[in-house]
Amino acid sequence: MLLACEGESEIELVLPRQRTDGTVGTVRAVVNVFEPTNHHLQLLADLEIASGQQVAAIARRWGEAFSVERVAKRFYIEFKALRDRLVEVLKDENQDNALLIGGESDSEVSRYVTRNLGRILFLWFLQSKGWLNGDNRYFLNLFEERCRIDPSHNFFASSLLPLFFDAMAVPVDDRSAAAHSLGDIPYLNGGLFLRTHFEEQLCAEGQPPVTLPNTVFDPQEHRSASPTVLGLLRGYRFTTRESTPDDQSVDPDPELLGKVFENLNEEEGRHQSGTYYTPREIVRFMCRETIDGYLQDETGFAPDVFEALREEALDPEATDFHLPAAKRARIDKALASVTVCDPAVGSGAFAVGMLQEILQLRRGLYHSADVLTDPGGQQVSEWKREIVTNSLYGVDINPEAIEITQLRLWLTLVIDADRPEPLPNLDFRFVAGDSLIDRVGSTRFSESLPREGEVKLRLDWTGADDLATIETELEELRRSFAETEGASAAQKLRTRIKELQTSAVRAQIDAAIAEVKEQLQVQISMAAEAGSRYGARGRQNSRQAQRAVSRLENELAELESAHSSLDPWAPFMKPMMWPVEFPEVFEAGGFDIVVANPPYVRQEALLAADQEAYKETFPDVYAGTADLLVFFYARALHILKDGGHIGFITSNKYMRAGYGEGLRGFLPAVTCLSRVIDFGDLNLFEQAAYPAVVIGRKQAPEEATTLSVCGLAQNVRRSLATAGLAVNVANVREQLENLPELVFKSGIPKFPQVMLRREGWVLEDPALLALFDRFKTIGTPLGEFVQGRMYYGIKTGLNEAFVIDQAVRDELVASDPKSSEIIRPWLRGRDVKRWRPEWADLYLVALQNSGDADASNPWSAASTEREARQVFQETYPSLHDHLSQFEEKLRARADQGRWWWELRACAYYQEFEQPKIIFATVAPEPRFLFDESRFFANQKCYIMGGLDPWAVALLNSQVFFVLAAATSLSERQNGFYEWERKYMWNLPVVTPSKPVRERLGSLEAELRRESSESLNAEVNDLVAGSYGLSEREGELVDEWYKGHNPAGQGDWEEENAE
Repeated sequence: MLLACEGESEIELVLPRQRTDGTVGTVRAVVNVFEPTNHHLQLLADLEIASGQQVAAIARRWGEAFSVERVAKRFYIEFKALRDRLVEVLKDENQDNALLIGGESDSEVSRYVTRNLGRILFLWFLQSKGWLNGDNRYFLNLFEERCRIDPSHNFFASSLLPLFFDAMAVPVDDRSAAAHSLGDIPYLNGGLFLRTHFEEQLCAEGQPPVTLPNTVFDPQEHRSASPTVLGLLRGYRFTTRESTPDDQSVDPDPELLGKVFENLNEEEGRHQSGTYYTPREIVRFMCRETIDGYLQDETGFAPDVFEALREEALDPEATDFHLPAAKRARIDKALASVTVCDPAVGSGAFAVGMLQEILQLRRGLYHSADVLTDPGGQQVSEWKREIVTNSLYGVDINPEAIEITQLRLWLTLVIDADRPEPLPNLDFRFVAGDSLIDRVGSTRFSESLPREGEVKLRLDWTGADDLATIETELEELRRSFAETEGASAAQKLRTRIKELQTSAVRAQIDAAIAEVKEQLQVQISMAAEAGSRYGARGRQNSRQAQRAVSRLENELAELESAHSSLDPWAPFMKPMMWPVEFPEVFEAGGFDIVVANPPYVRQEALLAADQEAYKETFPDVYAGTADLLVFFYARALHILKDGGHIGFITSNKYMRAGYGEGLRGFLPAVTCLSRVIDFGDLNLFEQAAYPAVVIGRKQAPEEATTLSVCGLAQNVRRSLATAGLAVNVANVREQLENLPELVFKSGIPKFPQVMLRREGWVLEDPALLALFDRFKTIGTPLGEFVQGRMYYGIKTGLNEAFVIDQAVRDELVASDPKSSEIIRPWLRGRDVKRWRPEWADLYLVALQNSGDADASNPWSAASTEREARQVFQETYPSLHDHLSQFEEKLRARADQGRWWWELRACAYYQEFEQPKIIFATVAPEPRFLFDESRFFANQKCYIMGGLDPWAVALLNSQVFFVLAAATSLSERQNGFYEWERKYMWNLPVVTPSKPVRERLGSLEAELRRESSESLNAEVNDLVAGSYGLSEREGELVDEWYKGHNPAGQGDWEEENAE
């Protein structure tokens, strides 16, 4: 560890960290030796070296102490507790304010509290720069001077609100005496200190003043169970030095602030919103890839030039890179004009990441003119302002996310500045709305984004003179608003922009209403005419016309409701129409770059009405089972200009899942992809997400187009295993710190894009894919091979009743020997191993559903439950008594047999009684076994009937495993795969010659009795020969097999799944 003195009172602790590529990064903390914060006291305690402690143990302890993620989690937990307390106190203290009370206002109240905490945090950073009355303890001293001396002074209403709206938002010369009493406060303007529409309502005439008691601010009242604002913030040292992947801080910095606010707003609804904070290593990689692609197109320069500029920015003396003035000008012009959008902006990770990438290139340009001096904080701040106000855009369905992004960008503007300057207004650069669907309340509109060659009946932005006039005025007003100073002028401009946007929407709804009315009159006339005719033909036409009239009347009612409901201040009472929101961008054809981490939302969470809108808006990729990410891909390509660049990180499930078929065909057809990176089951996020990155250019590919593809999971796992490290979030992210090099080492550089096929994307060696294609020509699809007899295991609905152990089985049989007819040995997925089961001495009370066609229960003919139950009790008394203990729970099952004591309906029940193959649905390797013991199996297994034992040997072979895992199976965590019917059905199976089948059958019998490496090897050789593998093809299969660790790296938690 390194220690450096920072003036007389501060010491900087720097912990170097060697990366996997040999480079060194740093983590740091700056400690005030005279007034250490609580956070720093804990850090110093964690750094203490115990007597006799080994060097390795010390290194681990220090690494944990300097864990940025651990600090972020701790600060988030404390900050969330504070926010939640303030929400409750605010409502309790303002019972007479209708705007703050009631269920409908909860989201606004939460947003109000979060917004004000954001303002305080923003000013806390400014305080550390000495910009608030020259006092680094401004808030603490303000509280002491005003509230400690005069307890009747309300800190929130009489100090904070005036600080926000009467000081920060008002030029110094125009301030009131009360604002001047707050001290030497800079005028920063900006939307942060502009009252929102809700805040305007709160302070409207006749409204009671909003108050919060001083106890929620008082640092002396701070307790972990009842945190206070100043008490919590005083416990940390906030730094204005922004972290990068190379240089991080354990003191809260602006990036940590973004993480905290995003988690704060998303935690409760994370499963619905699907939001996950993108690691900075991934953000940097994606931003760099897309901006470099854009610059190559605009300047014609090779990527080496941009990399040289980055090196020059980091160390101009070491690199001495010179770029001629003409080339500098071309790059500078391209950087000045680039437009970048994140349609699911979250807390602004990609917006800030792109800002940092453009900024670094500008630094490089500055030094490439042979200027060795640093550009200075003020110049950097001006560069940042240009980037933020000219290049960055974002949309999010969550209004709080937009506020977080704006706060994050305002922070990054002030941290480098030498002096305070008014902040730009970002309201119309970052917009709250639905990126995918245009809606007004519950009314969804069809696609409003114009596309060449399409004629739309609704919300068409083209061909209307009044809309063109509105577009022109909007563009001018937006430009003025960004730099307008003074709260009053900004409010007027904002209101006018909102009015114009609403007018544009209203004009289009008016046009849609007129069109529907016209169609309605036509249908009414047709209905009347048809009704006047006699005969079947006339009646049929009349009914059709009446149905059309009814449909159009409903449509008209929806449109009129939407028209009257338009509210320019509510995010979802006005469509998020892209050309209305960003006219200057779509005048130029769209965005240059779209980069995002769209929400990870499964189709089960999507509303049916939204699904209809997705179907109409995104027909190229739509599937009823599609996850939300599919539609974000389509939207990104809609809003990109031709030749624009896309960078997405999403779940990888669309690459093989049925719902992804449309997207798998659409993306390669309209995009020249440059990279597809599959992270597999790596712990990139705290939650399992199976992420993959796609980088590309909106341009139809040629036949010879190639890209780089790679799967990183196996290489990263192998590297961690070699180092003796666990596969967890922290260690995985450390491995990814030099992502470009890892991608280079793991990737397949010249992968033909035509091999990204609609039926499934397989990111493997093209030679291996060619081999699998050949297999399809000589083999039979497995589903056809088994003649459709591949069946799902039994789902009891209540294992505690139907699944019994050996002791209970023996007791039941001893009491009633006849019950042995019904009790069957039972296998769970975890019990199914390769060749043979590891039976846990469990049994199933196998009472078949009386409603099954082949059921022969003694009570099957009974017409009432009472009659059936009497027969059941008389026939199997011990089973009746056993199951009666669970009668209430058994009756409550969602899916059950005809009577409550029976299993659910099953058309293939008798297949379990026959010789069969059983295999586990989740396993790290092929786990097929041949059963002749009448085992029943649970829903984590499949059975296949009608096959001979030799087939088990083929299915357990190395060749079949590589074929299945590389092309079809879905990966799970810890090296496990899903061996599901839908993935297995089309795998090609060959039928070996009779002598080979006989030998494979003998080998299966031997391996069922005892494991043997030599016998397994013989199985592999025989199956490879049956598939006709050449020597080189055999080597390809071996290489893949050895590289993917078929033994698995952990346990699959089947207990939870069952």
